[in-house]
Amino acid sequence: MLFSSCGWTACEVAGLPALSKHVFSPSGLTIGYPVEEGEVKPRLPLEATLHMNTYSSDDELGRLIESYDEIQSAWCAAHDLHPKDPRWSAVMGKRLPAVERRAEVGECLRHQGFLVG
Repeated sequence: MLFSSCGWTACEVAGLPALSKHVFSPSGLTIGYPVEEGEVKPRLPLEATLHMNTYSSDDELGRLIESYDEIQSAWCAAHDLHPKDPRWSAVMGKRLPAVERRAEVGECLRHQGFLVG
């Protein structure tokens, strides 16, 4: 998971595992057992995220995202999530980092010993 998806800043995360200088962790992995059985959420098609030697055309990528938007909308409706606009493209668009968040990441990288302009 991206740490920002749970509301943590990069500097807060750097303090959790007492990261050494020159270590930056943009995401983490949760390991454990679920309390109860869950359901795997449908994922963006591999063709939309895996590219070899070239990217997909804008038209092809657009078709893949539109198709996934329909799948995501149905899944969200079944799970009572994102009632205003459940399309994946809309949800991800809202999650794009703000300028302030990007500035905070640069500050954290400098604090961790990286030379960032």
